[in-house]
Amino acid sequence: MRRELLSFKQIVYLLILFITGSTIILPVGTEAKQDIWAAVILAIVMTVPMVLVYARILSLFPERNLLEINEQILGKIVGRFINFMFAFYAFTLCALVLDNFGQFINVTAMPETPLAIPMVILCLLALWATKEGLEVIARSGEIYFPIIVFAAAFTFLFLTPNLNIQRLQPPLHQNSEGIVSAALHLFSFPFAETVIFMMIIYSSKKTKAMTKVYLAGLVIGGAIILLSVTSVMAVIGPERYQATYFPAYLAVQTINVGDFLQRVEVVVFLIAIFAGFTKISLCFYAACKGFSNALGCKEYPFLAVPLGLLEFLFAANLFNNTKQMARWASEVYLYFAFPFQVALPLILWIVGEVKQRGRQGSPEVDLHDESQG
Repeated sequence: MRRELLSFKQIVYLLILFITGSTIILPVGTEAKQDIWAAVILAIVMTVPMVLVYARILSLFPERNLLEINEQILGKIVGRFINFMFAFYAFTLCALVLDNFGQFINVTAMPETPLAIPMVILCLLALWATKEGLEVIARSGEIYFPIIVFAAAFTFLFLTPNLNIQRLQPPLHQNSEGIVSAALHLFSFPFAETVIFMMIIYSSKKTKAMTKVYLAGLVIGGAIILLSVTSVMAVIGPERYQATYFPAYLAVQTINVGDFLQRVEVVVFLIAIFAGFTKISLCFYAACKGFSNALGCKEYPFLAVPLGLLEFLFAANLFNNTKQMARWASEVYLYFAFPFQVALPLILWIVGEVKQRGRQGSPEVDLHDESQG
C-alpha cells in the first residue's frame, strides 16, 4: 500500500480545519453561558494529555498508522476488530458532520430545498476527495486555510463594534459544575475527535514530531474556537446563544457598517463550508481505510462508492430535524465517543509501551519486518 506522507504544515492545517470544522457554527459549551471562555480553556487543558497519548502511540511505531499498530500489538483478529470499531466511529462522525452541514445549508441558505440535496453534494465531494487520496485533501487544506484566516479576520474586524463585554460579565459567575460540563462536551467535540488522525497519518522516525504536530493543531485550533465563541457570546448574549442552532451566523447578521456593508454572513457560510468539507472528507477517508483494513484489503478506493452511498443514507436518516440533532449532540455524543477518544487509546498506549520495553533487549528485531499477530 502506497504511503501518503504529509508535511508538518499540511497536518497542522488539517488539524486546525478539522477542529474548527462544525464547531464554529454550532452552539458549543452552552452550559457555561457567559463563562464559555473558561470552559474552552479548560477543555484544551483536558485534551493535552490525550493528544500526547495519541502522539506517543504513533511515535512508538514509526511509519505506521493506528490501523497497522493495532494489528501489530493486538494480533490480526483482535486488531482488525478494533480497527472495525474505529472505522465505525469515523463513519458515524462523518454522518454527524454531514448532517450538521446539511441542516446548516438548508436553514440558512436554501430553506425551500430538500435537506437531501446539500447532503448528497457534500457526500459526493467527500467521495471524490477520498478517491483522489489524502495528499489531495491536504493540498486543498493548504489552499483553504489562508482564505479562511483572511475571511475570519475580516469578519471579526467588522464585528468588533457590536461586541458588548457586559454580556460576558460577571466572570466565573456560573457554578463550577456548568463550566466542567461544558468543558467535557468541548473535549469530546471537537478536540478529542482528532483521534481520527491516528488512522490516516504516519509518524516519522523523529519521536517528537507527532507531539509537535498534535500540540500545534490543538493550540491554534483551540485559540480560534476560543476567539470565535467568546465573540459570538459577546454579540448576542448567553440567552440567544443557547436558543439558536447556528449562533455565529446570527451574530454576523448584526454587522452593518454605514448602511453599505451588510449581509456579510455569506463569509461565515463560506468559512464553514470549507472547514466542514475538510472534516467530512477526513472522516470519510478514515472510515474507508478502517473498513478496508478490517476486511483484509490492501487498498481502500474500491470501498469509496458503496460506502459513500451508505454514508448518505445513514446521515439522511440520522435525525428528523435540527432540534433532535442538537439534543443528541448535547446528551448522547459524549458517552458514545468516550471509548474511541479515551478508553481504547489508553489501553493501546499501555500495551504498546509494555511491548516496546519487552523489545529493548532485542535490538535485532525490526518492527517493519515483524510478522503481525
